[in-house]
Amino acid sequence: MKLTSIIILIVCAITGYFIAPHIGLAANDLTIGIIAGGILQTLLILVSGSSISYSSEASADNSEKKTVYVGNLDFDTTEEAISALFETYGEISTVRLMRDKETGKGRGFCFVEMGAANAQVAIDALNGSDFAGRTLKVNVANNRRNYNNTRRRYSHR
Repeated sequence: MKLTSIIILIVCAITGYFIAPHIGLAANDLTIGIIAGGILQTLLILVSGSSISYSSEASADNSEKKTVYVGNLDFDTTEEAISALFETYGEISTVRLMRDKETGKGRGFCFVEMGAANAQVAIDALNGSDFAGRTLKVNVANNRRNYNNTRRRYSHR
């Protein structure tokens, strides 16, 4: 990105030098202004240690989803309560509260899907925090296991 800024600076300075006389400006003044602005921009980039971010890059980061594991929940916790807890950190795609198949009661954990940047902020803020009298365990969820392709170690024949 730094080399690109320098190349743009040189191209603008040369273009300004040849165009300025045709629009009634002193070529040297315009060229000096363009060079000074380009140098200032390059110095700011070097000092900040980052490059200019474009809106397409920012929107791509927001469109990337991350699944968050939330553990040590009270068994009576609802999806609505989890949504209310996480909505302060950004838009939520889904909340999947794991329930016992027979009783329908919560199993004490859930998965929340949200934007990657917002998910990390939520993890940092909520891990170890108190919710409904319990200390939450909030982490990035592991990938799902593919149970169809695994062999059981112990088979009964």
